[in-house]
Amino acid sequence: MSQDHREIKIFRNTYELPTFGGEELGKLHQQIQARQAIIKTGEIEEVVTVTKMVEKSGGFLGLGKRKQPQQIRQKKT
Repeated sequence: MSQDHREIKIFRNTYELPTFGGEELGKLHQQIQARQAIIKTGEIEEVVTVTKMVEKSGGFLGLGKRKQPQQIRQKKT
């Protein structure tokens, strides 16, 4: 039995199961929640980056306005 496995006895059977925690447990928890949401709603949600033109102050003495591209992260189903 290695360090990353542990023997678990259930009824009369003994199983050697992997142990994990910390960051690995957090990642697994997020994956499970995402998959449950997909099963429940039937929709997949992903994060996409969209470029939009945003009006900002600028120009001479900051009096004028100009449009500048800005990348925004949005959720998409």
